[in-house]
Amino acid sequence: MREIKFRAWDIINKKMLQYGDIMHLPMWEVLPGTPEQRAFNTMQYTGIKDMNGTDIYEGDILLFTSRYGEESICYVVFENAAFTIKWIESTYFRTDLDYWSVKVKVVGNIHEHKELLKV
Repeated sequence: MREIKFRAWDIINKKMLQYGDIMHLPMWEVLPGTPEQRAFNTMQYTGIKDMNGTDIYEGDILLFTSRYGEESICYVVFENAAFTIKWIESTYFRTDLDYWSVKVKVVGNIHEHKELLKV
């Protein structure tokens, strides 16, 4: 069974809160009804770890390296009831995961490392 955990980006303090940091907060603060009311952007753990054993969450920016040394950058999103990735840059124009599945490494997230999204 997949482990269920979350982390949250504190919009006001511009700080990433890990699973243990948000568990003491009232859930109505972390997951309120509308995006306009939110003080946090909550991200769910995908159940997958990168090559270094780092948990991969939605919003993480990943560096994929193929067996041929080509690199591609993408980020994790949750849409249509599934975790998926959005490609940002590819030094080689293949985007099938079988090709890129040799090494996957978390290199940042969309809140703290926006510069990686502008490659």
